[in-house]
Amino acid sequence: NPTKRANQPRTTQVACQIGPAAQTGSIVVTVNGAASNGLPFTLRSGKIFFTAASGSDSNDGSFPRPFATIKHGKDALGPGDTLYVMDGVVETGTDNFGATINIQKKCGPSTPCALLAYPGAQVTIGSTSGAPYGIRQPDFTPSPSTDFGDWVFAGFHLRGSCFGIEISNSSNVRIVGNDISSPGNHCAGIHVQNGQFIKTFGNRTHDSGQNVTGTKFYHMIYYTSDSNHAEVAWNEVDGRNSNICRGIQFHSSPANTPGFNQYDLSVHDNYIHDTRCDGLNFATVDPSKGKVEAYNNLIVHTGLG
Repeated sequence: NPTKRANQPRTTQVACQIGPAAQTGSIVVTVNGAASNGLPFTLRSGKIFFTAASGSDSNDGSFPRPFATIKHGKDALGPGDTLYVMDGVVETGTDNFGATINIQKKCGPSTPCALLAYPGAQVTIGSTSGAPYGIRQPDFTPSPSTDFGDWVFAGFHLRGSCFGIEISNSSNVRIVGNDISSPGNHCAGIHVQNGQFIKTFGNRTHDSGQNVTGTKFYHMIYYTSDSNHAEVAWNEVDGRNSNICRGIQFHSSPANTPGFNQYDLSVHDNYIHDTRCDGLNFATVDPSKGKVEAYNNLIVHTGLG
């Protein structure tokens, strides 16, 4: 992208078709005789569904007969299933609990559900003038202890008048390669509260919190309320055209019981720039319970006030 700054890190996405002879093991990319490090790949059971702008929710969701809406498609998923959303799908409106896509289903640690934009597709979930949340996993139905975890959300343009995506009281969730903007209110691009083993990889957050004035409580990526075992990596946090405070914040608020200090946190290889306050803030942590580490981050032009 020629519009990127000269010093901005660049990433390359590689998409490939896994053949019928594929086996569990490592995926290695070889270029000009040089092999990459291996990334683990596991074959597992599960169905693959599709949503397309030309589809119908009366279809069975197969590739020749895709669903029309993401909402219908995600409701059809069971443990181990994947929903691919094809190019040009735009989903707005409200599913439930103030979200364009509301998730209230737990899959399985070894059989996660996956909600994915098809490689190369541009898919938008939510609206900056519509529902408060693009994607949301609420924490209060049927009880505050309900875990709606074991999901992957990847490749979308996530929009919300408050949050791009919120994960509450859930575990084992991956937020990967999304473009996230929530400019219309006082909230955050990515918000995790009481989340365990939540991984935030390769997202771009930008144009958020433009209505915020005189407060420091809203941040681009915000892990709060006893969120532990977190990894935040390879993201771009772009504070330009935003009024949020911090780029990445860890803060367990006493107002959200119990509000214990956080631990087992890894923040690495992020590009954080043009924020009003800190680029990265570990506010309430307890390294005696687990690592608290930050490395290989590029933090530029922060603390602008």
